[in-house]
Amino acid sequence: MPPISLTQVAPGPSALSPDQFVDDRAVAALLGLSRSYMRQLRVHGGGPRYSKLGGAVRYRVADAISWAQSKSVSSTSEPQAA
Repeated sequence: MPPISLTQVAPGPSALSPDQFVDDRAVAALLGLSRSYMRQLRVHGGGPRYSKLGGAVRYRVADAISWAQSKSVSSTSEPQAA
């Protein structure tokens, strides 16, 4: 699955800014993951930082991107990034 650009996640005249808060649907699309996997990461830990605003879960775009970049490895023999 090809990566999704920020403008595809939030269509319209304005693109997502790094400090913008978005829901799990937008983050899942941005990272190419499922919403259910994002929920699993929240329950078990190990996912991007998120905030609870009222009852809503929101992710800061920069935190989601930073988390994904922290998972980068160069080979299968390299230990998985934390």
